[in-house]
Amino acid sequence: MEGLYRLMQQDYTKSSMHLNPPLVAMTLVVMISLYSLGVSTVGLFFAGSFLALIVLTYHPLVPGMRRTWRIHLIMGVFIFLRRLDFLTSKLLGRQPFPLNIVSKQLPIIRDKTKLPRSASFGQVKVTREEIAGVPVIVYRPYKMASPSPALVFMRGAGFVMGNADLFDWTVYEYAKKTNIMAVLTNCCQAPQHPFPEPFNENLEVTRYILQHGADLGIDVENVGVGGDSAGAHFAAAVATTLANEEDSDLPCLKFQVLQVPTLQIFDLRLPSYQDYHKFTSFIDAHGIAVNYALYMGFDGERLAAAASILVDNAHISPELRDSKYADYISVKRLPIPYRKPKRPLPPLTSTLHHDPGIIAEIARHVLDPRMSPLMAPDLSRMPPTFIEIAEFDIFRDDGFLYASRLSEAGVKVQVHFSENGFHCDAAKLLPDFLTVESGKKTLSAASDFILRILHRQKEPKFG
Repeated sequence: MEGLYRLMQQDYTKSSMHLNPPLVAMTLVVMISLYSLGVSTVGLFFAGSFLALIVLTYHPLVPGMRRTWRIHLIMGVFIFLRRLDFLTSKLLGRQPFPLNIVSKQLPIIRDKTKLPRSASFGQVKVTREEIAGVPVIVYRPYKMASPSPALVFMRGAGFVMGNADLFDWTVYEYAKKTNIMAVLTNCCQAPQHPFPEPFNENLEVTRYILQHGADLGIDVENVGVGGDSAGAHFAAAVATTLANEEDSDLPCLKFQVLQVPTLQIFDLRLPSYQDYHKFTSFIDAHGIAVNYALYMGFDGERLAAAASILVDNAHISPELRDSKYADYISVKRLPIPYRKPKRPLPPLTSTLHHDPGIIAEIARHVLDPRMSPLMAPDLSRMPPTFIEIAEFDIFRDDGFLYASRLSEAGVKVQVHFSENGFHCDAAKLLPDFLTVESGKKTLSAASDFILRILHRQKEPKFG
């Protein structure tokens, strides 16, 4: 684990070098001024803590991103959570890598038996339940139809972090805007439960709803799946699995809604991965590689080695690079302005130092649609799909490639390009007046998409 610790420590060290000198200076001036005015020690402590929090969570935005105080605030929240987990993991004697951020901290600071926060918002009845043995949060709008269409939303957070409550407000908004039932899954997660356990839990919840949804008041002919980031990965993987099951008597999924999806481990050096390779906000290529490696079941020193292999693309053999699968992730499928990275990484010189045994283990997952939904050979049976592609997201190209492949397979696709958007900008964590515009627009567009699909109103703008 020490190798991984050095890797992650390096990332944190790099990020700390971006502290805004004027902001630090301003903080010192404010503290000295407060002291000179005779502010009490307690007052100074709280003021200093607040200002220190601002300084510690400051980070330059991605070059080209329009700066707004809301974006800085959201970035600060995500960066704070990263650093909180890093610090508490040290204080509590946990492993140095921030495993299971929030899920390890929340039991300390909040009683998990309480209802989700959105239960007090009104218009929607929110309850904690269990479906197919998996904990879920169920959202039932008071004025929904009976039986009601349903959205099965799969929570994300990088395969290893968080819990369903992180996406509670997001799914509440979907239920309220569409007036349909929503089910938010709280699947298990790596490293305690590596692949395929989290995928299987999401699959079983969806399968149960399609099979027995009538008992829950669900119209099983009008069920869709969705998710954010890794949750969108689960949704696409579940939809692919169900669409390609032979002799299945389950109803077909009606739609899928994917917010900033991560969809493949074939190529972690696509243009968007190169442009946002460094720690530009709260997600970077090394972190992605580590999370995927954890999800695949690597631990200890093998975890650091696997992450390094993924970042270097050393797990892809020459034969695979020349196969039909390479076309699935070809930059020729990207819009012309995005085919070349704006900040290209140096070319790789050699991958001979990597462990061939670990390479072989990773390679087994590359073409598995449950791990890489983008690499599924046949996407023709997929339901109509909404994809949010954020302008400044490291997974931007995954979304473009998936949209290209779905369209090529004859599937109706609505691409929502989130201008000035970033990863997880539509994951609602704060009240409306603090929510970024790109996230608001995504939730509205996705909700409209669901309504048009369900009610066969004016066709969505596919393509």
